[in-house]
Amino acid sequence: KKPVAILSIFDSIVINAYPDGSYIAFDLATEKSFPLESSKPIPFFPSVEFKKYGTNKECAPGSLEDMTINSVITDNCISPHASPVKSLACLSFEEYKKIESNDWQPLLLKEEMRDWNALKTWNFDLFRESPIGDTQVQVTMAMGRRQPMMLREYIERFRGEEQNRVAPGECGYLRGWPYEAVDGGRLARDVQAPGFGKDWFRRLPAREDPCFRWIFLGPRGAVTPLHIDPCLTHAWLAQVVGRKRFVLYAPCDARHLFDAQGRPADVRRPDMGRFPSFHSARPYEVVLEPGDMLLIPAGWAHQVECVDDSISVTHNFLPEENFSAVRACLLANRLGKALTAP
Repeated sequence: KKPVAILSIFDSIVINAYPDGSYIAFDLATEKSFPLESSKPIPFFPSVEFKKYGTNKECAPGSLEDMTINSVITDNCISPHASPVKSLACLSFEEYKKIESNDWQPLLLKEEMRDWNALKTWNFDLFRESPIGDTQVQVTMAMGRRQPMMLREYIERFRGEEQNRVAPGECGYLRGWPYEAVDGGRLARDVQAPGFGKDWFRRLPAREDPCFRWIFLGPRGAVTPLHIDPCLTHAWLAQVVGRKRFVLYAPCDARHLFDAQGRPADVRRPDMGRFPSFHSARPYEVVLEPGDMLLIPAGWAHQVECVDDSISVTHNFLPEENFSAVRACLLANRLGKALTAP
């Protein structure tokens, strides 16, 4: 059987997810495999097959070309054939626990951030000023190359004086910036993690915590390519400044979105030679406004665009139901390293 999703975890461990809901982990170091079971009698993420088109059925495409994500990057509108993301005001931990696995879909939470100090105080001037602006960051440039620079210098590339700005597309994107220790934890104190995001990584030894807690900051038009988040984690992303567009796909559609080497399609310009079944995947699309939070379930592929100059915070957290599988992979990874050590 061909897997519908392939997830890397802990260096040498790869998890294959199959259409029947089964999961096999492979240790590349020892060339051993082992089946995985959830901490609960539910799959890690559902192997649900969705209908081909979204809810905007009156706009169902007349040709394959019509199915490309064609929303204008500066607009709030979504593509005609894409499904909107379900919206709630907030999500309590009790409500989160009641969600059945087969009902897991992205959720737009409109009031989860209402008490955040970041909404009142964060702006690009704050991030340019000392001491935050004196922080060295790693900016992702074209072809994934990382370039170190001071945060102030990076922001000046797209927010500075007109004559000093860098051409669009050449600014790079500050993504995955670990912010919690910056300025003595000042930024971290402005962030209030939602109650539903209990992180079971905290039950592993502290040295095993991957610290998937980041700020994403960048100019209008910056893109994070299509990807699946690591280690069977759910994620929440909080939009603080500007707008951000997400295009998301369910785990069962991963086989249409990634080639044999795991390289992703560009959802706006898919190469149909490499991804001949791309249009069989059903997109979900949403534009986040400042104050919006998006909950992304484990295994959901997503491509992200900055509609405006943007600042957002994201935390990936390990849910209880995936804890035993991740712990098993961790132990297998340790064993593999021990067996292959010189």
